Amino acid sequence: MILHKHQIAEILRTRLDKILLTMKILHIKDIKEFLSSLIDVPSEANVINSIKFLKSLNAFDDNENITPLGLHLARLPMDPQSGKMVLLSSIFSCVDPITSIAASLSFKDAFYRPLGIFFSF
Repeated sequence: MILHKHQIAEILRTRLDKILLTMKILHIKDIKEFLSSLIDVPSEANVINSIKFLKSLNAFDDNENITPLGLHLARLPMDPQSGKMVLLSSIFSCVDPITSIAASLSFKDAFYRPLGIFFSF
């Protein structure tokens, strides 16, 4: 494990899906140009993969414009994949189980135990 002197910028550590949707709500036309002007530039492969992923969710059209679905996904306080799942659950009348699944997917692993913390029962 490599320890860095400074923490790596968050834009280099996280998925770009939600960030790209937020950029489109803010009317930023050229995503790649805007991201290239940042201090810490995410890799082009990550940007392209996020755009492809948002297109596969139908959040972006072929011209990388935000769709009505993408607009709703950008306003939800969750990742786009879980957001689409929750939106579709209302259409198919299965909101209760899907919101439980979405909540569990967005939370940390339930079986994770940090070092040094012991539970006694």
